[in-house]
Amino acid sequence: MGKKVLISVDWFPPAFKAGGPIRSAFNLAAFLSEHAEVWVITSSRDLDGDKLRVETDCWTDVEVGDRRICVRYCSHVDGAVWDKALNEVQPHALHLNSLYSRNFTQLPLRRLRNYPQIRVVLAPRGMLGASALSIKPLKKRIFLSAARAMGWFDKVRWHASTAQEKQEVRQAFPRAEVCIAQNLPSVIPAANPPRSSEHWRVVVIGRIHRVKNLYFGLKAVLEAEASRPVTVNFIGPVEDAGYQQELEDLAARNTAVNVRFHGGIPPSELAPHFHAAHYLLSSTTQENFGHSIVEAWAHGCPVLISDRTPWRNLEADNVGWDWPLDEAAWKTGLNTALALSHEEWEAKSVAARAYFSERVQSPEAERANLALFDL
Repeated sequence: MGKKVLISVDWFPPAFKAGGPIRSAFNLAAFLSEHAEVWVITSSRDLDGDKLRVETDCWTDVEVGDRRICVRYCSHVDGAVWDKALNEVQPHALHLNSLYSRNFTQLPLRRLRNYPQIRVVLAPRGMLGASALSIKPLKKRIFLSAARAMGWFDKVRWHASTAQEKQEVRQAFPRAEVCIAQNLPSVIPAANPPRSSEHWRVVVIGRIHRVKNLYFGLKAVLEAEASRPVTVNFIGPVEDAGYQQELEDLAARNTAVNVRFHGGIPPSELAPHFHAAHYLLSSTTQENFGHSIVEAWAHGCPVLISDRTPWRNLEADNVGWDWPLDEAAWKTGLNTALALSHEEWEAKSVAARAYFSERVQSPEAERANLALFDL
């Protein structure tokens, strides 16, 4: 193939607890492997520190469909590890998947001063959005001011997933080179099994953490009027046990709605949960792409989401709703969604898969991702 791309990311499958960023990196690696040699350098632990069952500190072949990528799961990372990796791979381009990661962004950027021929592409993964910057704001302002003053990102090509993220990058780094390339989704499943017409199943996928605004969404469902019994399934690792307890206490106020917490599940095991669900719910305050949203559509599952994602005006396409984070709007919207006939819901399920095929699996997005790396 000629050209080589090295992807640097804090977590990579079989890690899964960091959610969307892992899917973004994996799907990018899988796609690029059709056009170049792909190598990945990552940690040998998951988000919570659990050790992965992998060979460490060596290059390992990982199958991606009928192709292979080489992955190095590092038990430790320092300058010598990076020099060794760069000399062994000799990549045409390096893709960084975080703004703040010490080991997998800041450290390689320092080493790359000795490799001016390598194209550096950096995906901020939503970290420059207003909601993300509001968490530990002083620390982040200091970091960004230092980065601008020291020119840490001067030679970087920024990978924005949306036009909104391009604006966010330019606000932080006015002279930045920013290219828009939508994140790439997983492949659409072959089948779309029928759902029950006797009850409603709503699935919430993501980390159990206060930043995900889960309380708002659950409260809205608990207060909605529904034509059939409702079950809400939360799927995601518990990062904030206190917040999960708040969710459980909230659920206990309305025992007519069955609320279950399943913990974290690898993406490879999510299909049955999507195929059992009538809706995916996400009341997020900020979402850069939304892998769970687009994968719901791929599985024929319409969505009930906030207007803080790139996916807007969904009602017009019959694939769900996107509402402002306003209690009245969600109450009205959920009352409508949970009053549909089964035939009306089935039409949305069919439309969701078509929307995924026509709007999410985009040839334009694939071309834009290749252009990031001059492929």
